[in-house]
Amino acid sequence: CLLVDSWYDTYLGVVILVRVIDGKLSKHMKIKMMSTNQEYIVEKVGVFTPKPVDINELKMIGLKDKISVGERISVLLEKIDSYLQTKLENTNVEYQLSGLGVLYNNLLQSLFGSQITSLVFVFGAIFLMLLFLFKSLLTSLIVLFIPLIAVGFVFSFMSILSIPLDIMTITVAAISVGMAVDNTIHYICRYKKE
Repeated sequence: CLLVDSWYDTYLGVVILVRVIDGKLSKHMKIKMMSTNQEYIVEKVGVFTPKPVDINELKMIGLKDKISVGERISVLLEKIDSYLQTKLENTNVEYQLSGLGVLYNNLLQSLFGSQITSLVFVFGAIFLMLLFLFKSLLTSLIVLFIPLIAVGFVFSFMSILSIPLDIMTITVAAISVGMAVDNTIHYICRYKKE
């Protein structure tokens, strides 16, 4: 266990908050403080929910063998949820997945939906700008076709290499659209001059 915090309570004595890294912590168990090399007996085990609730033991659920390194967070959360459902079946224990992993997963899910919406909006705005700039429907469609190829190529390449969309890689589409539109406008202007 990792000691997170401790304090003295007039009625309970010394109270410590711990995070179980491996194994378990239960009542009447002998523990050893590594900093002082002192041994103590655990008199009471509980959790804050936010009120204190007594329990028999705290233990780390062993998912290490079921999860591979680099696994996507959504797959990981699904595995944790299914594992807890099977372990806590026919008990009156309720659980809620929480923490930074859940927040990060929810953020990514909302980013994926907004990525499609923003790409449609961006290509529509670029088309209107090109139509105004070149005053030609055919030229505007040709210029717009190049960024579409660039975005399609980038997303296809990411899919082939199994590169997941996350906060960092999701900006690749915006960068490729910007570069492709900029270069295509320069080429079309140069072509029209010559």
